[in-house]
Amino acid sequence: MSLQKWTEMIEKRGDRKYNAYYYSFEPTGDEDIDLLLASFALAGKLAHHTENWSDDRDWSEHYGAAPATQIQALANQLAAKRRGATDG
Repeated sequence: MSLQKWTEMIEKRGDRKYNAYYYSFEPTGDEDIDLLLASFALAGKLAHHTENWSDDRDWSEHYGAAPATQIQALANQLAAKRRGATDG
């Protein structure tokens, strides 16, 4: 799954995008940070235990990559975006 599909899954959750099963987050008002919080909430909704977030083989058929892989890729993308904004 591409990051685009991952973020689409987040957006489809609408008002619930910050809610997992056992926890939830409050948006910060920073679009990038909020997207990361929503990613953790989606991961928590897909698999209750973090031990299940990291094996790409278990997730590849339906999601392309494990939640931990998706979150790391998103964090890398957002960090690069922020570095680019400060380089100018």
